[in-house]
Amino acid sequence: MGLPFVRQQRPPIGVDFGTHSMKALQLHAGGQSVDSAAALETPPEIRQDPGARLRWQFEHLPELLKQGRFHGKRASCAISACRTIVENISLSKTPGISTTDLLNEKLRSATGLEPNTLVMRHEEVSEVVRNGAKTTETLCFAIPRAIVREHMRALKKVGLDTVGVHCEHAALARAMRPCQDDAEDASTLFLDLGASGVRAVVTKSGQFVASRTMQADLHHVSQPQELAATGTGGVPTTMAPAASMMTSSELDDVAEELGQLVRYCAAVRADAPVKAAVFVGGLSTNDALCADLARRLRLPARAADPLSNYPWAKKPGSGAPSAEDPKPGWAVPLGLCLAPTDI
Repeated sequence: MGLPFVRQQRPPIGVDFGTHSMKALQLHAGGQSVDSAAALETPPEIRQDPGARLRWQFEHLPELLKQGRFHGKRASCAISACRTIVENISLSKTPGISTTDLLNEKLRSATGLEPNTLVMRHEEVSEVVRNGAKTTETLCFAIPRAIVREHMRALKKVGLDTVGVHCEHAALARAMRPCQDDAEDASTLFLDLGASGVRAVVTKSGQFVASRTMQADLHHVSQPQELAATGTGGVPTTMAPAASMMTSSELDDVAEELGQLVRYCAAVRADAPVKAAVFVGGLSTNDALCADLARRLRLPARAADPLSNYPWAKKPGSGAPSAEDPKPGWAVPLGLCLAPTDI
């Protein structure tokens, strides 16, 4: 007897409410090519006001969807890094107390927020010995429930069914898996250089090691110089060292935090220290900025185009780059399309 007809679900639409622009992406069935894409630039005067920016983007979401000619009603969205709590937490396991309860207490102490007001996801990184006691290093992401509901309401208002809500860091890590260093004794630092700051993710074999968000305005550091980005499957291109260190207090702060992050990773994963950096994001086309950060970190580095290995099934919508142009700023939308649909 034949099986009853089952209608195949459309791939989800990944919606990224970014600072500089709002982007949406949908892969073709099978996930091997881009089916639809569109982008709307955020008015410059509200980019640094998260509340005003989101209100504008929610209002103009129907316009974005119309431009991209998307199919289906399933959607995943990203919560801005500035609204996501990222903590690397050391846990001493206690018999009879769950990991979730221990993390909730740590988060309450660190943020002053009640755990029941947060949506939390965590990943155990490694076991280390501190002062003779064994602890478990755990990476925790937490987002206020009110913000998650706010985004779900916005999607529902335009007729979309929410099948995933993710932080930008998780979407970035998933999109950049093809760029992971294949060496067993190495981790890779992925840096998303955007209009509102830097999102850093360190992974080993696709698994999280550490993550951090740095708020900074790096647009003024130097004039952009176009850098040809290699694809996720391309041959790594080592950047030429910067001729001299740039002068910027915000860049100094970012470099210092990244240095601390790299040292932390060496401490908790001594078997796989960070050995390379990969740049994505809108500012990753700034050759001088990336080379300066790479020199400060003393790491070989390259820029990457997350969508370079995805052919485009049709012409992109208004505001989206052409199929031939580099798209380093599309890592988060791609990661949303690849993420689990677990809601």
